[in-house]
Amino acid sequence: MNLTKYVKQILIINIVLFLLTYIIPSVIVNLVLFPIGDVNFLPSQFITYMFLHSSVQHIVFNMIALVIFGPEIERKYGSKSFLGFYLISGVICGVLHLLFMGGACVGASGALFGLMALYALINPDQKLYLYFLIPIKSKFIIGGIILFELYYFILGQSDGVSHIAHLIGALCGLVFFILQRKKIIS
Repeated sequence: MNLTKYVKQILIINIVLFLLTYIIPSVIVNLVLFPIGDVNFLPSQFITYMFLHSSVQHIVFNMIALVIFGPEIERKYGSKSFLGFYLISGVICGVLHLLFMGGACVGASGALFGLMALYALINPDQKLYLYFLIPIKSKFIIGGIILFELYYFILGQSDGVSHIAHLIGALCGLVFFILQRKKIIS
């Protein structure tokens, strides 16, 4: 596996913070994204929440997505653009989560949905393997995942997942793709 500079650093930060929250649970209070009026809110949480995860399953799936999609995006657009896109997407997802959902938030999923959408846009016919067995073009599998997120959002699922953050992340990927094609951003 050929990890790129910032994908590797993001992966390490996520794993270290995940382990640290088990060793010193009180550290999480300053890193979780709390609503703006909450006594625990800090502006830095719009960044730090992206590096926290609520369970082993949460971090495993998010980090698998990071290592599958991140290196391709970082190689194509460059390390600085990749990192900027990742962080800005995550901040936008956090802001809109607070506006639409309220409540505290953790996880890299919003930014990762941005990476996934961007990957599908630049590599629509690339085969991905569902359950590591069934080859499906990225545009179909990632598009299907985004449609499921839309479905759950419309249903108003109260499953503890910020479906709005996932959808906004995917939208960030689309906007970044369009702006890149029009050479509006670099």
